[in-house]
Amino acid sequence: MEYNELNGAKRPSMTPLASLWGLYAGLGLCFISVLQNFIIKSSHSGLNFSVGMINFGIMVLILMAGMKAYRNTSPNLPFSYGAAFKFGIYQTFFASIIITAFFALTIFVLKPNFIELLEDQSIRELQRMGISDELIEQSMSMTKIFMTPSWLIGSTLFGSWLTGGIASLVAAAIAKKRQ
Repeated sequence: MEYNELNGAKRPSMTPLASLWGLYAGLGLCFISVLQNFIIKSSHSGLNFSVGMINFGIMVLILMAGMKAYRNTSPNLPFSYGAAFKFGIYQTFFASIIITAFFALTIFVLKPNFIELLEDQSIRELQRMGISDELIEQSMSMTKIFMTPSWLIGSTLFGSWLTGGIASLVAAAIAKKRQ
């Protein structure tokens, strides 16, 4: 069938599939977070980088699977890079809400001393770098603004959405379908 023979055929709404695949992405990344924060319990930066790359890879794979599921709702229609990216951003919106809700649950219920642990880890890292105690104290007084629950939750929401946007760029390049 030629494209001009489709006579205005349109794809269905993105919302149901984007929310479903966003749920899958959010739950998958929450599972990785549980592994990282509660099972591995490592502060080794090399391991944290590896877990971050695994998070990104999982996000790309789930976004790509969601894009392909949406693409297959109307297999005879072309699925452009822009449409795939739009679906990925929409899907990431739902995943970001789930990830942020889980993070809020973590810092308020599951690990209420999370902020203190984060501050202690920052102090240990600064001491390891050989910075004086006076400079560490000044640094920590300035970073208190960024170690509040509201700041951490907001940055988690924005950061997960931004990371999902970058993952959407990668996944859309793979999931697009030419005419």
